[in-house]
Amino acid sequence: MIRTCIALVGLSIAAAGALAAEGTDVARDPGVLFRESFDDADLLKRGWYDGSKFKIVSDGAYAGKGCIEYRWDAAAKHVASRGMRHGHAPTDQVYVRYYIKLSKGWGWTGRSYHPHLTHFLTTENPKYHGPARSHLTLYIEPVNGKLRLGATDMQNVNKPHGLTQGPLRGGYNGKLYDSKEKVFNDDKWHCVEAFFKLNSLDMAADKPKRDGVIRGWFDGKLVVEKTDIVFRTTDFPKMKWNQFLLTPYFGPGLLPHAQALWIDEMVVARDRVGPLGSKGALPTGNSASAGASAPSGAVAAGTLASRYPGDAGIEKDPAVIFAESFEGGKVPTTGYGKVGGFYDLKGLGKVMDITDKEAATGTHSLELIHTKDVISPQWMHRKFPGVDEVHVRFYRKYAEDWLWPVQGAHDTLIFAGKYANPASADLALYLDITQGPSKRLNKRNWDLERKAELVLKSSFQGPGLDFGHPGAVISHVGWDNYYSMPYNKSPVAPMEGGRWYCFEYMAKMNSAATKKDGEVRLWIDGKLVTEVTGLILRNASHMGIKWDHWMIGPRYGGGNKGPAEMRKNWLDALVVASKRVGPVSKGRPRPKTDAAPRTGSLTPREANGSAVAEHEAGRLLRMARRAERMGQRDVARRLYSQIVKRFGKTESAAVAKKKLSDGGGG
Repeated sequence: MIRTCIALVGLSIAAAGALAAEGTDVARDPGVLFRESFDDADLLKRGWYDGSKFKIVSDGAYAGKGCIEYRWDAAAKHVASRGMRHGHAPTDQVYVRYYIKLSKGWGWTGRSYHPHLTHFLTTENPKYHGPARSHLTLYIEPVNGKLRLGATDMQNVNKPHGLTQGPLRGGYNGKLYDSKEKVFNDDKWHCVEAFFKLNSLDMAADKPKRDGVIRGWFDGKLVVEKTDIVFRTTDFPKMKWNQFLLTPYFGPGLLPHAQALWIDEMVVARDRVGPLGSKGALPTGNSASAGASAPSGAVAAGTLASRYPGDAGIEKDPAVIFAESFEGGKVPTTGYGKVGGFYDLKGLGKVMDITDKEAATGTHSLELIHTKDVISPQWMHRKFPGVDEVHVRFYRKYAEDWLWPVQGAHDTLIFAGKYANPASADLALYLDITQGPSKRLNKRNWDLERKAELVLKSSFQGPGLDFGHPGAVISHVGWDNYYSMPYNKSPVAPMEGGRWYCFEYMAKMNSAATKKDGEVRLWIDGKLVTEVTGLILRNASHMGIKWDHWMIGPRYGGGNKGPAEMRKNWLDALVVASKRVGPVSKGRPRPKTDAAPRTGSLTPREANGSAVAEHEAGRLLRMARRAERMGQRDVARRLYSQIVKRFGKTESAAVAKKKLSDGGGG
């Protein structure tokens, strides 16, 4: 059987290469926006909307249990499925792949337009806006046997900089790019891919740059390519694609006869995925003939993760200090400041819990709920044996409607030396997720830079030492130094909600008090973006300090208030090691375990014996001991009894039971 695939792609040079392979779960890849296999008709439960009638057929599906059928009778009426939409995270580069099959004897309109099939719309139009007249609509469709990619922007006719997709003719405009050859000429499955990349803007000159990209593939072969496209003007500096439409349509009188088509195995992503089972795909950088580079988030050769597909077994590697996948239903806990587990888990079971609704790898992650007007709703710590060189890797995702704070948004930290709180630690390396400062683009537009950055902080160095980089330290507060690390290796696009990011950072201590050989690095999705060497991280009086403490404690910056509305974010695939970990390598996802918790926060009673229960029981135990010291014996006894009754399987309950038997509180 001949099998053909169409792919539509928009991505950066660094994101080139194929992601898909038989058996690979591309839905877990951070670059994938959504995936649909059309195995059942519950599409509205999987993010599709603006549609109500779907026909899934199992006979003859390209892969899996089914595919979606679109059928027209002789009167051009839909007698099977109707059109629908799917939103996705905003992106300036977008890709789609799907398999399509036309019915035997398929007829064309004979006109230079129709049928329409699939589209993308942008953030400049609302979620129910029609594709015909918008600020920018993309078209991916078969027309008279050829694969067509195109764009229209009729709604911009009265904008200051006007239209980019040609003049209006009869009220319509558009620029169309067809394959040279007719490729749709049978009733077999074919694979279509397409890529679109927005052009950049010269805001200072108030002009668009001719560097937008369109590419299309048919059965893995590049058949359409243009690399000098202008999609937008400076009227739309914040334009991004955020909506996909599957809307097969013949205009009135254009259907030649009753016929049908089927679609299967769809993926919408930032990076090229490629046909199912492909070992590679054409690069999607500035030249289709250039050598392929690693896709965004691709595992780097020689990293720890490259040895353990899907991170399976990575915790057993000698270089791994600890690893937490959140797959077991609970996290290991220990006493305050002790090695061997997490401790001081603020908000656990309330605004911090394990969920099966989001996962970067496996089936679970840690969900963090940032409550309205609360600066720091949750945190947890992990001590480990001290090392001179530490590497941290984890995945983070923020809700698509995340309210990005303006400056000062701490996220995760590593510490060395004395610690009472983050602000007073001897030495700390912060990963901050922040927005700002603003920079002016032109008279009308401002850009808020959403980014992840490393910040070094020392409470013992003082002015003059400055980590060995005089002039680089951004502020001195008392004896504190703050050194914000630049993106000096690779440019980084502003962060977006609704997608997983792989963050890695490392810090290496200087080997002697005056020797400038300390190092700090940051990777985002496998790409080195920050590298600062020649650092003095410890001086003569602190040469004994080592990295020995990791913490997550999202702190909402920008004043003394938290976000205006509740928002969620997630953490997954945490590994701390003495060598670089790297992004998760592709492999089978972890199986769901019987110990997996229910969705949502667990109450202490429900989680008796879990980390949630131990945390709550420990809190009550501290209250009981305090009451006993203050002579409030009745209060202490009630608290001890409550611990035993509610949390009988915890270590704290064993302590409380002994207290009661010894007459504690009585």
